[in-house]
Amino acid sequence: MSATTSFEDFEKELSRLVESFGKRLTELKQPGYAEAQLRDDFLNLFFRALGWDLENRAGLIQQEREVEIESATQIGGGRKRADYFFRTDKQARFVCEAKKPAEELSARYAFQTKRYAWNKPVPLGVLTDFEEMKIYVVGSRPETFAFVSSTKPCLIRRQCQR
Repeated sequence: MSATTSFEDFEKELSRLVESFGKRLTELKQPGYAEAQLRDDFLNLFFRALGWDLENRAGLIQQEREVEIESATQIGGGRKRADYFFRTDKQARFVCEAKKPAEELSARYAFQTKRYAWNKPVPLGVLTDFEEMKIYVVGSRPETFAFVSSTKPCLIRRQCQR
């Protein structure tokens, strides 16, 4: 992560992004506004403001980059793609799954995020549509029917050991 990003710079950029999101909310909630557009318009800018090297300015190989976008994840014999995979000091830290604002951040998407985190393996999974950001601590294999209600805080029950 860049050491040159100051809190004041981040705060200023976050305020700008939140204001822009609020002004465009009606447009952003339309079914035609795609997840890829959300990443370009808001999430990439948000993570960049936090100091993450999304463009790989350090010139690192794929397996060492700070941020992998559309990171391949092996799940149950198939390959899925987490929207973002973050590292610091070449160590895996967390995954982030983005959804377009028209989608509810439902239990199904929470499971998807936790499954990506479990299979990477990293202890944190972030699910966001920029309007909301849910952070899950993944300490055990996510169970399909162990969904956390979207009306409750994002807490995970430990049901089995890793």
